[in-house]
Amino acid sequence: MMDASFMCGFASLGLAQQPGSGPIAPAWAVLPLAFTTLVVVAVHWTALAQADMPRWRKNLRTANGLVMMLAIPVLAAGFGIVDPQNTRHFVLTWMLATGLLSLVLILAMIDVLASSVYLWRVRREASRHAVEARMLLLEQTQQASNASAS
Repeated sequence: MMDASFMCGFASLGLAQQPGSGPIAPAWAVLPLAFTTLVVVAVHWTALAQADMPRWRKNLRTANGLVMMLAIPVLAAGFGIVDPQNTRHFVLTWMLATGLLSLVLILAMIDVLASSVYLWRVRREASRHAVEARMLLLEQTQQASNASAS
């Protein structure tokens, strides 16, 4: 159990959460951060249209950006608007936030795995081309040495 003087110190800083005192964090702190984050994600999302990348990667990242843009306001509501005393809204908000964040992580993991497979294929193809070029160079070198010997 916390000491009363300890809690008074937090209360004087405005950090103590009193029962029934409102949302988890003050809206004046949460909402500007959420808005800024939303703008950054939206700018990144629109920049994806001009990005030079495989179509599957662009689609995955576009979908992930949309899910993030849905998750940010839900998280902002969960932290700065919904009161934990309003149990139904609080639980529904955080279930939705958890689901959206899980979807963001799943899409990111799919992107990482697909990028790894893509990189492996590109490296394998580059290795094949290097072997073919080496063989062609060796063949040309042997023909040049045979021509000069004759």
